This record gives sequence, structure tokens and C-alpha cells, in this order.
Amino acid sequence: MIKWYTPTICYSPLIDTSGFGGSWGWSYMKPTTTTMTGFALFAGSTSYGYPASTNLYAYSGNTVTTGSELGSPLMDGANAAGNSIVGIFEAGAVPYTSIYTYSGNVVTKGTNLTGAIEYSYAATGNSIMGIFALGESVTTNIYTYAANTATLGTNLIDQVYLGNAVGNSTEGIFSMGTSETTNIYMYSGNTVAAGTNLTLGSYYGSAAGNTTQGIIAIGSNSTTTNIYTYAGNTVTMGTNLTVATQAMGATGNSIEGIFTLQGVVSTNIYTYSGNMVTMGTNLTYSGVFAVATSSSNIGVIS
Repeated sequence: MIKWYTPTICYSPLIDTSGFGGSWGWSYMKPTTTTMTGFALFAGSTSYGYPASTNLYAYSGNTVTTGSELGSPLMDGANAAGNSIVGIFEAGAVPYTSIYTYSGNVVTKGTNLTGAIEYSYAATGNSIMGIFALGESVTTNIYTYAANTATLGTNLIDQVYLGNAVGNSTEGIFSMGTSETTNIYMYSGNTVAAGTNLTLGSYYGSAAGNTTQGIIAIGSNSTTTNIYTYAGNTVTMGTNLTVATQAMGATGNSIEGIFTLQGVVSTNIYTYSGNMVTMGTNLTYSGVFAVATSSSNIGVIS
């Protein structure tokens, strides 16, 4: 069971990390550091085609515990989106979704998306729905959490290939991966527009953010991050992570983002206020094809 904490002291900034690969599920939880509670759920495999383990990373206290296995291994293109109740995990090259209900750590079969997800990695959303970009195409799917339905969304302008996504309650920012290009997906009306270019292509990158900005780890074996400010669509350099990332995961709450680091069990905490990067608590495994959701994206999915 997940334990919820109500912190009475403001702790030093924490970070959210996420990692998926091909192993079966583990989960970690971490309560928030101010008045917020919740945890990040990381899924990943230690090798291609292995079961998907999960870890619960609690924001308050930076504690990591084991969660339930997902229903399918995670492979190239695995991605995830969710709200404060469930996380939807797409397996990637395998057409399979797992629904992870945070209360009770229950995993059930979800609705399959309408096309191949391989080489995508990009998904974001709000409290009602997740937008999944399908790999090597401009196609998107809308996954409605309450009804567990998957329908076609509006096509992106550019093709996503090993990209990533981040957003707030009104829009999602999709980075294309092999190029610096970004697209903006507005949830109301399902409209798509061109975004501001990143400083580098975010190939195999990851992202987390809050209601005002997204932190995009560039990937490509780099420690570089970009800050995408939603109001004004501006892009600036962020603080470097401590270790390069590639095919790793990230998620967070309104205060911090947790990034998993490549080839190790380490995590970084990116505190949005002040753009500070500190070491987080290790996960129980190092994986590839990492993805993550959060139960406490206050101001992001609420």
C-alpha cells in the first residue's frame, strides 16, 4: 500500500526520476516536500523484452519502494501519461497498455492505441486525457482515463522519432527527437501549432515540468537541459544534470522533476525554483526505455 505523508517542514529540493525498459514492474513513491503529497512512478526493463519493473519515488522524504509489475515488457517507444489516480503505460513496439491504479498498486489491461508506437517515447496530458504521439509518424491518440478509450487525435506538424513531451493543464509540448523542432498540442479543441525550437535535438530525451515551464533533458548522451516556458514559448538553457541521459524517464510535481540517469540507478532532482540540480535516491534497478507518471502533478494535471 502507498503511504501518504503531510510534511510539516520544508525540506531541501527533491527530484523525480523515471526508468523503463523491458522488465516487469516495480514502483516507487515519494511524498512532496512542502504541503503537497504524492509520488513518482517509474517503470523500466533491465534488458530488451524483459518484464517491466516499477518503483514508487515519494517526493516527501525521497524514499523508494517497489511497486507492481506492468502487464507487458517495455520496449523501444514505450511512453506514459496519467493523472492523480492512474498512470497509462504504453509498451512501445508491443501494442499493449497497462493501467496502473496508484491506490492499492493495482495493474490492469488498458485499451490499445490505434497505431504502432515504436520509436516514439512522447506522451503528456492533463487530468482528463493523455496525448500519445505514435512513432515515426505525425499521428496522435487521445487516451481518456475515465472511460479507458483510445481515439485518434489531431496530427502533429512534424514526425516524432525518439522524442519526448511535457506540458501543463492546457497544452503539451512535443519535441521531435532527431531535430530541435517542437509542436504545441492544445487539449481544448485538439489544435496543433509550431513551437519554439530547442537548442539541440532531444534524441532519446526526457522531460518533466510544472504549470509554467517544462525541463527537457536533451538526451543523446548529454547532460544538457532546456527550459521551455509555456507563456511566450521561450526556450533557454537549464542547469546540467550530473550524468548523461538517453532513453531514460522523468516526471515530477509542481516543485521538482525527477530524472533517471543513463546506465545507473542514480536519479537527479531538478528544482524548478532556482534551477537547482541535486542527487536523488537510487532506484532499485537500472533500465532502458524508461518512462514515468506522477500522482501529484498539482498545477500540471489538475
